[in-house]
Amino acid sequence: MSTRQASANELEIRPATEDDTPAILDLVRVALGEGPRRTAAYWEWKHVHNPFGESPTLLALDEERVVGLRTFMRWRWQAGTRTVDTVRAVDTAVHPDYRRKGLFSRLTLGLIKQVETDGTAFVFNTPNRISLAGYRRLGWNAPSRAPVMLKVRPSSLLGLLASVSRRPSASPDLESSTLAAEFPAVRLSELATRVRPRDSRLRTPVDEHFLNWRYRDIPGLQYDVLGEGEARAIARRGVRRGTSELLLCHLLCPNEAASDLIRLLRGLRRQPVGLVTAIASPGTRERRQLWRAGFLPAWFVAPRLVTRPLAEPSCIPSSFRGWALTLGDLELF
Repeated sequence: MSTRQASANELEIRPATEDDTPAILDLVRVALGEGPRRTAAYWEWKHVHNPFGESPTLLALDEERVVGLRTFMRWRWQAGTRTVDTVRAVDTAVHPDYRRKGLFSRLTLGLIKQVETDGTAFVFNTPNRISLAGYRRLGWNAPSRAPVMLKVRPSSLLGLLASVSRRPSASPDLESSTLAAEFPAVRLSELATRVRPRDSRLRTPVDEHFLNWRYRDIPGLQYDVLGEGEARAIARRGVRRGTSELLLCHLLCPNEAASDLIRLLRGLRRQPVGLVTAIASPGTRERRQLWRAGFLPAWFVAPRLVTRPLAEPSCIPSSFRGWALTLGDLELF
């Protein structure tokens, strides 16, 4: 390989193949550091075994060396009886020697062009403050704060408010999942089939295959199933700015069992955590039940949701009332 470093425009851009996985992981570790999610098992779970399809990925190469990566994760929404195929802008990595040369923009725009031709309706993601400006320059819509609902123990409230303006602390490494033999997939799949959409809001279609992939099979994260009766919550414990947190990723409850859901939510006061967090869109049953259980809107901890129209821009709701979001839809994983 030549010792001369190629410019961004001289680099080869091509789709990734299965054989590229070791080089991709090497780049990710160099660009982003070591971590529990830098393994081949995690990459394959996320980008190969996704029930909505394999992730389109573009690589930038300087001769044979992989120096840039851009991946969109396929995601499907359901609007009434209609399905809407989209992608979520996720993994990006650029080798430190090739940064500030426009490689992020070149890879992102190239991948947009690729997925637009296969009928992808739009791109969505939840960028941080640092990357948000770059997405706006590439045509992403103005960000909106996701409809987060939060329940805080009085002893944790002051600490949470005081930490809002500080830089978030790193979360501890999480142990590998132990739910593979215990996760009640059959029971949850039966429950999911009874949770019929009641309107045309965009929501993730939930079935046994999705639940197993999303919450049971994920390497490095552990999810629990909470609740009795007909209502269930799929949840994960974590740490937010030094305060223990329970994240309610999915609420599953048949339409006729609303009382079981409110009972479950109110019973969470017995969980040994400082915060309980959920996402529920305005006007949904889940939002109303969270209100009744003592949850309050919390824009100051909510991620920014942005979209980029592609083949079907009319599919993007004009407000969160057009979505039926869950925390599991937007959780970073």
